Amino acid sequence: MKTASQERYTDRTCAIIKRGGRILIKAEDGWYVGGWSNIAGGEDYILWTSRPHAQEFGDLTVAFAVSKIFTRKKVKVVTVYRR
Repeated sequence: MKTASQERYTDRTCAIIKRGGRILIKAEDGWYVGGWSNIAGGEDYILWTSRPHAQEFGDLTVAFAVSKIFTRKKVKVVTVYRR
């Protein structure tokens, strides 16, 4: 059974994807979590890259969970769209 917050994030994720958005994790210094990162390895195995090569997350719930592993850099979950 899904909680209300899980249901809300699922609906928000669907809306983002339908509008062509990408869910990414961005550090305050402007770098993004790279697509070649080993997220399971923790913060020491994260590659930081530019936006075109960033790791795209398929669900906001997962992106928020992964963003909590960062302690050395302040990060946030962002949604980007094509121009």
